Amino acid sequence: MAKEKIGFNDYQYGILMKRENAIKSYVEELKKISETVISLDKIDNYKAFLEEPADYLILKYWQENETFFPPNTLPELAITQNTNFNKDSVNSISSELKALIQSMGNHKPTINAKGFKSNIKKEAFNIYLPEAKEGYYNALNNLVDAIEELKEYNGVSSTIHLVRAFPDLLMEGTNVKINVSKFI
Repeated sequence: MAKEKIGFNDYQYGILMKRENAIKSYVEELKKISETVISLDKIDNYKAFLEEPADYLILKYWQENETFFPPNTLPELAITQNTNFNKDSVNSISSELKALIQSMGNHKPTINAKGFKSNIKKEAFNIYLPEAKEGYYNALNNLVDAIEELKEYNGVSSTIHLVRAFPDLLMEGTNVKINVSKFI
């Protein structure tokens, strides 16, 4: 028997979409920094770049420009003295990016050599009615329908008492609704 969809978890979906947008912003910020150090077409492995962006950029810069420096020059010194590269700034962005990615749990993006792909599936936030609670949900639904019908006859206005008596109900404006988050 197919499960009955009774709602959608807008709140959690919204949080994860905001996090994913923040991840995209951090990635774009790191790309802009990389443009000042090396051209974007030199990022041949986004996974390596996003795991350790500062080290990746230092290595790429050094590979491109090693011949212009004396033999004992440190790669990090070469890049900081000849570009506006700031390792601490890149590491800070990288730390925030990694924390955001980890906070996404099962929905964190897939990062590979070519870039990253979203793993947020909207259908994963659907709320389905568990079979064990089907009878209770139907009874609540019948109660809500009865309340709506009674409102037509005598203008029932104190429905808040029902919400107090049945914690699986909630008020939405002046209407009583089933709190579908209680059925997760």
